[in-house]
Amino acid sequence: DVFGIRPEHLEVSATGGIWKGHVAHVERLGPDAVLHIDSERVGRLVARIDGDTDLAGGAQVSVSPREGREHRFAGGVRV
Repeated sequence: DVFGIRPEHLEVSATGGIWKGHVAHVERLGPDAVLHIDSERVGRLVARIDGDTDLAGGAQVSVSPREGREHRFAGGVRV
């Protein structure tokens, strides 16, 4: 099975997410920031958030997918 979600459809917070991790790298792109987050449970996540974030490398975060925005596949077929 495969689970997919776009970086802009991930919610990042200091508390209360389903996947815990730490920020490995922040790409500051003006109005957006791209976070590379390492999670023991699901591996590397990439999230696109507001560029005004104070998050920096090493920050502990929680991440959750926005409801209805995830994509699941089984046997090459979307389910």
